[in-house]
Amino acid sequence: MQNQSEYIQQAIRKSKQQFLIAEILDLNYDSDAFLSFCQDKKSSDIDEWTLEELDLCVQEFKKNHKPILKHKETINPQVVSIVKPMDPLEKVRKVLGKVSESVVEVDPVNINELNRMENVKVLVCNPELVDPGLFSSKYYQFIVNTQPANWLVKRKIEDFFWIRDMLVNDFPGVYVPSIHKSTKSKLEEKGLYKRQVLYSGFLNNIVSSQVIRTSQLLLAFLKEPDLKPYTRAAKKPYRILKISQVKSLNREIVCIFEELFDKYEQINNFLLKTDKILLELLEKLKKLIHDSVTLADSIKNYAKIISESKQNYFSIKNEVGTSVYEEVENSLYSWADFIMKSTKNIYEDMIIPIKAYKMDMLTLKDLIKDKDTALGNYKSSLGKSNYNELKEVFGYYNCACFTQCEKVMCESLNQLQNKIAAGFKKKSEESLQFHLIWGQLIEQLTITY
Repeated sequence: MQNQSEYIQQAIRKSKQQFLIAEILDLNYDSDAFLSFCQDKKSSDIDEWTLEELDLCVQEFKKNHKPILKHKETINPQVVSIVKPMDPLEKVRKVLGKVSESVVEVDPVNINELNRMENVKVLVCNPELVDPGLFSSKYYQFIVNTQPANWLVKRKIEDFFWIRDMLVNDFPGVYVPSIHKSTKSKLEEKGLYKRQVLYSGFLNNIVSSQVIRTSQLLLAFLKEPDLKPYTRAAKKPYRILKISQVKSLNREIVCIFEELFDKYEQINNFLLKTDKILLELLEKLKKLIHDSVTLADSIKNYAKIISESKQNYFSIKNEVGTSVYEEVENSLYSWADFIMKSTKNIYEDMIIPIKAYKMDMLTLKDLIKDKDTALGNYKSSLGKSNYNELKEVFGYYNCACFTQCEKVMCESLNQLQNKIAAGFKKKSEESLQFHLIWGQLIEQLTITY
């Protein structure tokens, strides 16, 4: 009994300590000031406080105290210039060393109000099921909110695929993110949330490109309430035969004519290995979600059994027994809810970012295919009148493809790492909630007995 009592005390103390670490230390509050505050209120001995009392004490402390801001070191302006992100093309030149390249002049693109806007952000939200009547099927539409202009338009799922196809067609060799095409005819709540996240990421990625923002179709997609006139008048896909068909902000197109076999082999190997690793990780995460849901269902079933036992104690008016079973029942339901919330976090913080990254890599594969096609056209035109034109087209695709691969692989991988790291941090915070659930139960049972 003594060992059991010590275990209970240790579990309660650990729950309290983890609670204070999360609420005071991790949020940069002054720990000494908090100890003094506790001493004035009751005691600085944690064993003399219940979890509920500590929670109220922390809330009261935070009303009159602010987190301590961490000291920010001043950075030498020269250092800032050193760490300033390098232009993608300059980075490629540094990676490749001396390569044969040429600069071709083309007509400038037209600037529109979207291109003149700064800090453009797009949010896709509020999915709505629309029933057009007997002669058409139901469909979902989303609100697309563009800031700072505060444009609000409604767009169907197929509209997002349409604008991507148009941008790929109008901006050859430019990275345009993929959009996942669901194979399910019906969309559940989880699927709708996933689309909001992916569509928002897709549009924000697009509007970060100065050259793509010159697109009149993109402007119409974000601004015009009725998209039908634009979808009907849109051009059909065409093949680039002259470098003059390519768009540039500064009237210049850089071409690299060396085929870069070794570099592209490294890129392809990276894409293959990454795809294999992420597929394995996705399978394990999906299994983890499945097992967690099964566990949550089992715990709920166990809680129902406890509830039936509680009724037996209630029928014989045993208040202590009824109270104990009620505490256990409530804790089991809290545990099951906690597990289901945890599975949702796995999906949102890990699975969705991994799928978004995989789609980024698929887009790079498409760019490499376009480059290979341009190379084939260029080689097969030897001795023909359009040889020099197709050589320039290949040079453009080659330079654009390698530049985009270097840029996107680095940025997408960093984004994935940051999101997964944030997901794991959230998982560690969940362990505190788990201890609180059972710490409160153990404490309550100790008081009851």
